Amino acid sequence: AGLGGDDGAFEARYGLFPQYFADDYDRDVLLDGLGSEWYGTKITFKPWPCAGHTHLFLTAIAQLANEEPINVGEIARITLVGGSDLLQKQCEPKSERTAPARSIDAKISLPFLVAKYLKNGTVALADFVGEGLRDKDAIALAQKVGWRHDPALGRAGEGFGPGIVEILFTNGMTRTARAEAGLGSPNNPLTWNQIVSKFYDCIDAAA
Repeated sequence: AGLGGDDGAFEARYGLFPQYFADDYDRDVLLDGLGSEWYGTKITFKPWPCAGHTHLFLTAIAQLANEEPINVGEIARITLVGGSDLLQKQCEPKSERTAPARSIDAKISLPFLVAKYLKNGTVALADFVGEGLRDKDAIALAQKVGWRHDPALGRAGEGFGPGIVEILFTNGMTRTARAEAGLGSPNNPLTWNQIVSKFYDCIDAAA
């Protein structure tokens, strides 16, 4: 459209690359696909304010809840099955992952997040501060969450692979769901209404 730009922003003496990368970069990587490949289409819009890998298991639980309501009081055990090394890190040590002390820890603590979703039907910003972080009922439910690593579920590239949730109930019945991709990812996108709803939730939490 004839709009000019600063041609020294990246590579001139005081440009980004000399200043921060000491000219150690690969121009071909940066220019390959420029103007024809759009990375915006690969962006994930997280429906829940927690780490990306945890969304696989929250998505699987959401699938179960949408099929039939889950009676939390009848849950005997919850098992999370995945192929990423992140699964163990986000489930152990159990004492810290069931009752995380800080907001940043809670956002990567799968037992806590799974319990929050089962108890409240979602995971929200309020779950990571104040009474939300000290929710005794959610912490008690998180104690029932275990995990199992299955290398067959690993996936090359982004490395997460599918996530499986198995819920065993006190009557012996088991319900299982598998999420191939977390809700909000390009392969499992949010609707526009869901994106707008998240925007307003964030605004509500702002000062």
